[in-house]
Amino acid sequence: MSYRPFSIAIILLGCFACFLVIDYDFRRFLPQLDRHLVRKETEDEKPPHIVAQMGALLLEDQERIWEFTPDENRPVMHTFYTPLGGNHDQISRHDASILATWKHAWYQAGWNPRVLRLEDAKKYPKFDEMYDAVNSMKYNKYETWCYMRYFAMAAIGGGYMSDYDTIPLNFIAEKKYRELPNNGNFTTFSYHIPALLSASDSEWGRVGQRLVEEGVKRNNIPVTFSDMLALQRLLGKKEVIAAGPKVYGIFPKGFQKKDGKLYCNILSLYRAIHVSHESLYREKRPINLRPEIMADIMQQYHTDCGSPEFYQSFTQALHLAKSGSNDLETQLRRKAEAPLVDRRTVEQKSNSVI
Repeated sequence: MSYRPFSIAIILLGCFACFLVIDYDFRRFLPQLDRHLVRKETEDEKPPHIVAQMGALLLEDQERIWEFTPDENRPVMHTFYTPLGGNHDQISRHDASILATWKHAWYQAGWNPRVLRLEDAKKYPKFDEMYDAVNSMKYNKYETWCYMRYFAMAAIGGGYMSDYDTIPLNFIAEKKYRELPNNGNFTTFSYHIPALLSASDSEWGRVGQRLVEEGVKRNNIPVTFSDMLALQRLLGKKEVIAAGPKVYGIFPKGFQKKDGKLYCNILSLYRAIHVSHESLYREKRPINLRPEIMADIMQQYHTDCGSPEFYQSFTQALHLAKSGSNDLETQLRRKAEAPLVDRRTVEQKSNSVI
């Protein structure tokens, strides 16, 4: 008797049973797969953050980054930015978003923000000499541009400068800020960290050259002797003035109450917040979200402590940019000239929170 037909029947029956089991498991898994795909599609289609949208627009017309219109009613706050490659075509949307956030934050605080670049530093009479000296240190472009920003400030006439990731807290523009502190002598508001500085044009040039000299002296040490370390040396020699710790990193948990609101009376002691790599790392915040974090800080300080708001006016600026307006801040000014906020009013609100 042959068992072959019987064996084939058993195999076919087994295959059919396996198919039923697999089909059941697959159908049971389909809703989960469908939900996953829908969620992924929703996340992908979620519109980018508002500051990222502005960054994308600035990349389309990069001259907006460098636009500057003098305003006799507003003191100027400068920053320095040049892509690491030196070519403006290499500006990332991330950096453009940071610059857009920086400009709007300082504008809302009553300042006239201005972004400087390498072309400004080249106007300094001794630029070639200083540039060659820094290049002899064989540093990367980031460190090189950090040294060059001092000469950009000297070339344009001096004044205030902040890092492009430093935003104002209790530093509302007033007429008195047209006069530089300490008679124009080089002043740092964050010790050896060049997050917020002020000086006359001659002082910017003097300190810039001294920083390069200090850097060249230590060219043979195994670590990169940045302009920050060089500034620390000048502070130790009392060649520059330290105005105290007036700049802080992003809000640590110690600056927040149990309900998440800020201790405004503590923060009222600081002029600005420096959203640096180090502070982001310390607070375990993602570096790639730095522009969004900067914007959130401005809005939270407005909500909790009564400083100038951020998102509403930034949304207006974004709409104007999308409509093709060339000078965003000028268009905003024409639409509704925002009066300068009295710093004493802000401080009173800050002190009344607790």
